[in-house]
Amino acid sequence: MAKKFVIIRHKKLKSEGHVETAIKHNDRRTMPPNADPSKTHLNHFEGGGMVTLKKNLASVTQASTAKNPVIAVEYIVTASPEQLQRSDFDVEGYFKAARAYLDRLVGAENLIHMAIHYDESNPHGHFIYTPIIKLEPGIRRRSVIVGKDADGKQIREVREFPTKAGRALNGKKFTGLDASVQLQTDFAELVGKPFGLIRGVRKSRAHHTEVKTFYGGLEAVKTELAEARTQLEAAKAELSEMARQRDRLRRELKELPKLVLERVGAVMAAIKGVMDAGEWRYEPDIIRGPLARLFSMPETQVQPGRGMLLEGIRAHMQRAQDEARDRGEPAPNFGGEAELAEAATRKPKP
Repeated sequence: MAKKFVIIRHKKLKSEGHVETAIKHNDRRTMPPNADPSKTHLNHFEGGGMVTLKKNLASVTQASTAKNPVIAVEYIVTASPEQLQRSDFDVEGYFKAARAYLDRLVGAENLIHMAIHYDESNPHGHFIYTPIIKLEPGIRRRSVIVGKDADGKQIREVREFPTKAGRALNGKKFTGLDASVQLQTDFAELVGKPFGLIRGVRKSRAHHTEVKTFYGGLEAVKTELAEARTQLEAAKAELSEMARQRDRLRRELKELPKLVLERVGAVMAAIKGVMDAGEWRYEPDIIRGPLARLFSMPETQVQPGRGMLLEGIRAHMQRAQDEARDRGEPAPNFGGEAELAEAATRKPKP
């Protein structure tokens, strides 16, 4: 089931610097990283900003008793994305209704700045007001000391004092616990209901993530992604190099049998020449040249090439010796392992 909640919350601003920072963010003089610059022209702004703030604060006639009073309240208004992003939802009408409600609640004359943002993932509005209330003339009761009794204890009486009409900051009236609960109920009934929206769940455990915290987390994720991309590129390069080495080895292994057979054939031809000529006495130099050239190949410096060569040479030499014995002739002595190794390391005659 799609969500269809109204969303409204407030933020206390306790200094002119805080108010100015909020306005710069809202009117996009300070561009947030999650805003789409190509949609900024769709945003809507109203209000006198810092000029109106100073003017309103100057109209206050009764100083606040709070040590650090709230001088402005920022209301953020939006709704469930499933509703606001529907093509048939009247987004502009919704924010107009929100503005009218807040004007009635806080006073239209207290509006400092309004911004409707369409350049982020979900449309939302920022409404900043000075929480100034009108004071009607009346009577204030106070307990005052009027003397001391026979024991020296203070004697107090409640007396009435007239108060003048005026204006005063009263942030608690709009941001206190009772006022905040009532805000959620009234806003849903008076603003959200005509647009098919309802109040959020009472005493829900869901919490809003502050913009500063969100951006901090966003930057951390960006850093992790950048590191992951670097590691991925390094892994790709390593895999590419391994693939090149694999292909080179495949080509070498494919050519190795052919090269070995060619070189073995040259050695065997020299041995056959000795046998055909009937020269059974071992003449190392006759086969030493082809043999040395055979063992000088890079392919025969390591197994399996070197093993293939030795096995092939031994087999042909043994065959020559067996045939000589069968004819009753002296078997040619081609030498042993040591002589083969010596022939493999000696440079051939030109």
